Amino acid sequence: MNEKHCLINLKKLNNEELEFGYSQAGINELFGKNSLTLELPFTRSQFIQDQPANQTGMSISGFQPKLSLRLENGSLYVANNKGTFILKPSPEAYPFLAENEHATMTVMKRLKFPTPPFGLIPFQSSLDKPKEFAFIIQRYDRLGNDVQKLHQEQLDGAMGINDKYGNVDGTKSVSYEKAAKFIIENVDDSLASKRDLFLRIIYAYVLGNNDYHLRNISILLPQNKKPSLAPIYDFVSIVPYPSVFTEYLALPLLELEENDSDIAPGLNSQYGEYTGADFILLAQGIGIRNELAKKLLLRVIKSHQLITDTYTESHLPDVDKLAIIKYISRRMTLLGIMRF
Repeated sequence: MNEKHCLINLKKLNNEELEFGYSQAGINELFGKNSLTLELPFTRSQFIQDQPANQTGMSISGFQPKLSLRLENGSLYVANNKGTFILKPSPEAYPFLAENEHATMTVMKRLKFPTPPFGLIPFQSSLDKPKEFAFIIQRYDRLGNDVQKLHQEQLDGAMGINDKYGNVDGTKSVSYEKAAKFIIENVDDSLASKRDLFLRIIYAYVLGNNDYHLRNISILLPQNKKPSLAPIYDFVSIVPYPSVFTEYLALPLLELEENDSDIAPGLNSQYGEYTGADFILLAQGIGIRNELAKKLLLRVIKSHQLITDTYTESHLPDVDKLAIIKYISRRMTLLGIMRF
């Protein structure tokens, strides 16, 4: 881990903060101006073996068990209801996934995407093991002091699709283009919304997030207000996990690729990967003019240094940092290819 940078906002720590691993600004951002214990009240082993079983209403999904937590009297406690934080450790199969999500979400935050407050927090110390961390994030679907639920719908449910990857009869029938069109038609058809969707999809490609499926995109449905796209969440780079990093994206990029009916130009070119030209086709499909699409692609390319710096400052092991940074450099080169 990078002991010189805050476990919440990755800013460089001053001498007084080095001992704790947190900046005061980071603590205020995630937990408010509260006096609290910056350690979980249980070990990682206790979390895996006991805590999810003690909680109702939260399911264990896939490889990553989760807990709902609530901050009370300066400590975080497991909450059967009215939880305001989600806690996620690194699964055994995917080491340092917590640090990965923290780094990748920090990239998205620094790129000015909407994100809930989040950070890393250590498990209770265990004498025979080094310090281990879990990813913690505020729930964006909770409102007010009485913690009312804000209704939301995941995109697969909103679109009436039974598979988060859009699979029908073994083939992928839902592209990012189709998903974006659904959001534009049913949630927000403004140019700002189109740009936001376009950039979210591009950065999923750039950062190696091939798990950006339909259940990782949600629509907020507040009472007496217009629906809106939920903040960024569950954004990770799958690059360090080659056994599951077998495709560039979770969904086909373009509608023409659905049901294996055709191949995107970049995939069918000498590059064999999506290029900037493919993303210009995506932009055309969702109502963004070519000139603006090219400007947005250039903006992404200019963010290369910010992304590299963020992963360098992160708490990932060096081998994971280097793999992700190398992958991103390749994506940036491909995005610069805007015509064939």
